[in-house]
Amino acid sequence: MNSRKVIYFLLIALVISSCEKLKDCDESFKLTDSMLANAKANKTISFKAIKLQNLPCELFELDELEELDLFNTDLKSLTSDIKKLENLKRLNLSWNEISSFPIELFELKKLEILTIYGAPKEDLELPNINGIKKLNKLKELDLSSYTFKILPEEILEIKSLEKLNLSAVGF
Repeated sequence: MNSRKVIYFLLIALVISSCEKLKDCDESFKLTDSMLANAKANKTISFKAIKLQNLPCELFELDELEELDLFNTDLKSLTSDIKKLENLKRLNLSWNEISSFPIELFELKKLEILTIYGAPKEDLELPNINGIKKLNKLKELDLSSYTFKILPEEILEIKSLEKLNLSAVGF
């Protein structure tokens, strides 16, 4: 059976999580027209636990997307195309090995929740987050389980920040 046909659509969101048939998909993974239509309608998409080397380029056509879950997708980087998701409010990048963020990530003016906790390997240092203070609507930031020497000062400059999770952080 074609792995793209093993997608389950939930009433609230398009969720492509933990689907065994998709675990080994590669960078050629494409979103189908029906998947794109559902994501547009629900403004949410999740690739949770799907091993992707790169994000499907069709994802960046979803300019009305409000929530993107990339938990445990084996991503090593994000492209500058992330800026095309200008209506994004919630972004989960947890359990990936992203070593640096493109500056365009910090241009997502509507981003309210940024979750980048945890890492698949021990002692993974916090990626460079210079520019994070530009996220002036950011309410929640989860940096738990990362290693850093001092709390980046820019985090303290985010006036809208209501919740900062630093649990299990190695200083």
